Amino acid sequence: MPDFTSEDLTGSRFEDVFLTDARFHDVDLTNARFHLVEMTGVVIRGAALVNVEISGEIKDLRSTASTSCPWWRRSSTVAIRTA
Repeated sequence: MPDFTSEDLTGSRFEDVFLTDARFHDVDLTNARFHLVEMTGVVIRGAALVNVEISGEIKDLRSTASTSCPWWRRSSTVAIRTA
C-alpha cells in the first residue's frame, strides 16, 4: 500500500477510490469537497470543524465537542438520531 508521509497533495483528486481502514493523522482538509462518500464507522478525534456543511443521510451521529458560543463555554454532547 502507498504511504503518504509529509507529502503535499494539494489539489489532488480521488475518484472511485477505496480507503477502507485508512488512517489520517495531522491532515489539512481545508476547503475539501466530498461527494457520494460512505463514512460508516468513521471516528474523528481532535478535529476543528469550522463553517462545515453536511447534507445526506445522517444516522446515529454522536458528537462531543466544545462550542465557541459566548453564552455556552463548556463541553457539550450532541446525539442526533434520524430514521
